[in-house]
Amino acid sequence: MSHILSSFLHRQNTIASILFNTNRVSDTAKNLAIKPQKVYNAKNRFLYGHHQFDEANCKATMDFQTHCNGYLQNIHRTHTDAEATPELSLFPHLQTFLEKLFVAHFDRDTIRLTQEPRGRNQIGRPDFIVSVNAARQRYRLPRDSQDWQIHSAQADIRNHPNIEQHITPMHYRPYDRRWTYYTGQASGFHSRPGAEVMRHMRKENLALCVCRIVKSPMWQNVLITDKITDKSYISNRTSESTYMFSLYLYPNPEELGVSTEPSLNFQPAFLTALSEALALAQIEPFNLPEGISPEEILAYIYAILYSPTYRQRYYDFLKYDFPRIPLPPDIAQFRTLTALGQRLMDWHLLREVQIPVMHRFEGEGDGVVGKVRYAEGQVWINPTQYFTDVPIEVWEYEIGAYQICEKWLRDRKGKVLRHEDVRQYRAILVAIAETIEIMAEIDQVLW
Repeated sequence: MSHILSSFLHRQNTIASILFNTNRVSDTAKNLAIKPQKVYNAKNRFLYGHHQFDEANCKATMDFQTHCNGYLQNIHRTHTDAEATPELSLFPHLQTFLEKLFVAHFDRDTIRLTQEPRGRNQIGRPDFIVSVNAARQRYRLPRDSQDWQIHSAQADIRNHPNIEQHITPMHYRPYDRRWTYYTGQASGFHSRPGAEVMRHMRKENLALCVCRIVKSPMWQNVLITDKITDKSYISNRTSESTYMFSLYLYPNPEELGVSTEPSLNFQPAFLTALSEALALAQIEPFNLPEGISPEEILAYIYAILYSPTYRQRYYDFLKYDFPRIPLPPDIAQFRTLTALGQRLMDWHLLREVQIPVMHRFEGEGDGVVGKVRYAEGQVWINPTQYFTDVPIEVWEYEIGAYQICEKWLRDRKGKVLRHEDVRQYRAILVAIAETIEIMAEIDQVLW
């Protein structure tokens, strides 16, 4: 990392560089996207939602004044901390271009998703759309709320009857893929499906998910996705909603005269800065550095964000804003970090990886998940059955607000672990062990 810092101190023109394009969604979605809130700016003004207030006028309400004072204290503290990490201001800033992910409150109404692929066609089955009372009784649904009503959900399914088209896999929590009936219709089967965001993820794509505000004492709020994704994918804490940075942007198929080809969601200024850092020419059609793919750039970013030392060194900044990503000092380090980042993404998506035979599932029983506990290298799912040879650091590993190994099992409490579930959990244990090892390798390269 010392090479990166010394390189950056001589690269002043990258201060204003932005990794991801912040304007593309406004152009594509005709200003339908919700921009992220900007807390404070250089002119001493607060931007709160869509309204701007001068600092002198913040006393309009006591609540708003208290809100602003809290941010001023945080800003003062980060300015003080900046003296210890002056290089951070020179790192290009990771700006979001998409709105928060309001896919649905999937954990509230079990009718809206299923854990089993073989049961996915039951999500929109006829006994749900017969009548409101019958559906409420059959699925033990709570009272309608302002966000979601049974009759609206039923109407959405009736208006979109093509099951094969609308039954969709999604990422619900880390390593927890589920199925839902997704139409993109607001106030329908899902109250806030985020159609302008999620249409980019219904085709081949990758996206970086991060939280802008972090309340936990460690920054660990980043995870890759390749499908439509729940807003609590990384964290279910109120202030830690997930933002998505999609690698490709797909045009709206309903807009006439628009190219059907996806566009790359990187700022031109960032690609220019990266090309200069790598001493490579830019190549059409996306002006990428010669011989570098978009996926490799994303893998490099992913590796940086999984450096334990990076997370610790810049925590006071990361907990209040999106990350800043240092440019590589040379092509050799870029290639090394890209390979490590790609391995991480593959393990986090369980894609194209070889799962060794480890962590046997032993004991006699019915396989029903009960009280989950860890003891002496074993993960017990009930009083008589357990997974073997699990290191304590794997059991305790967290992404965002979730202790992964515990969370995955607790979400299946009362259900029988089938053979495919056992294989999935064993794969998760291996993936986390690999993640810990790769994170250490990344630190060796950077620091």
